[in-house]
Amino acid sequence: MSPTLLERQRAAAPEEMDRAIELFKVLSHPDRLRLACALGDGRVTTQKELVEEFGWPQSTAARHIAALRAAGLVAAERDGAEVLLRLGNPVALHLLNTVCDWVHQPAGAGAASPSADSSS
Repeated sequence: MSPTLLERQRAAAPEEMDRAIELFKVLSHPDRLRLACALGDGRVTTQKELVEEFGWPQSTAARHIAALRAAGLVAAERDGAEVLLRLGNPVALHLLNTVCDWVHQPAGAGAASPSADSSS
């Protein structure tokens, strides 16, 4: 039987927890989450295409892409003069799919609402 989430958390080294904390910090920015989700369909794109799609200045797109790359969520590969961007690993795709499933579930489908009392 695989270990439970709590068992895995207890066995995690501090640097593993720090890595997870950084990952969630990076994804906590709405524009970076949108960008990561845009790549979640498996597509490969360029920074220029993302600038056009999101309507951001070049510097904003570059900053968000750099943060996602540093967290290991986005990988870049040079193809001639262009740099192709894609999700960096299958775990990133699984995480984003889980988040999207949770966000898009019908109201009352078992998830606690943001206003629910969390004092328990």
